[in-house]
Amino acid sequence: MYFQCFTLILLMSLSSQILADKHSKMELATLLVRGEAQLTVPPDQVSVVLGVTTESTSTKKAMADNAKNMHAIINGLKILGLKDGELHTQHFRVEPIWSRRPNNAGNQWRPHIVAYRIHNNLQITTQNIDWVGDIIEVATTSGANQVNSIRFSLSNPREYRERAIILAMQNAKADATTLAEASGNRIRRTLSLQLDNAAAAIVHADVAQAKHRSRLESFAPADMAPPINPGDITVSASVSVTYELSE
Repeated sequence: MYFQCFTLILLMSLSSQILADKHSKMELATLLVRGEAQLTVPPDQVSVVLGVTTESTSTKKAMADNAKNMHAIINGLKILGLKDGELHTQHFRVEPIWSRRPNNAGNQWRPHIVAYRIHNNLQITTQNIDWVGDIIEVATTSGANQVNSIRFSLSNPREYRERAIILAMQNAKADATTLAEASGNRIRRTLSLQLDNAAAAIVHADVAQAKHRSRLESFAPADMAPPINPGDITVSASVSVTYELSE
């Protein structure tokens, strides 16, 4: 009795295994598509990096001159309407200036420090993007002798990133449906998803650096703020989706 029962169970197991092997050897009909999307969004945030560079034979005077100009810049920007939270020191460096080797210098000649150069960069980040020209004008007339960078961006890029991903997925599904129907099939289910890319670009405005205020005044007259056109931000996303097809 036990032998017959064991034989029956063994036969059922073998039959199930044969059916499973047969099913596993059947290849699934799949379709791989790539969906892409781009959104064009006006920027709502700008970051400007301005600098003050001063030189003197003494570090005390170089730093005093630098601090005087930077305080004047910050005060001017606050009068313009910027808040403390929008102003940050990005970089500060003290650089020694060494003597140059004379043409007739002997073997005993050694370089020595002849002066000091102070670099002090201020980063302004604000959502008042219409103030960019005024920010540059106020800063350069208050003592800034460098405009290092102007970057336009989104204060909340994730919101638009998510929109781009959803649109890319919708485009992938639409293309897959068209292909499946054209081949006489239909989409059964999603087998795999992959996010290939999703990011918001940053727009950089080209601004030539200037070491002296006279060079900046030709680009920003005292009675006129320099016009800065930010353009739009491109938010892109791409996805890869594998679908299983059925007749």
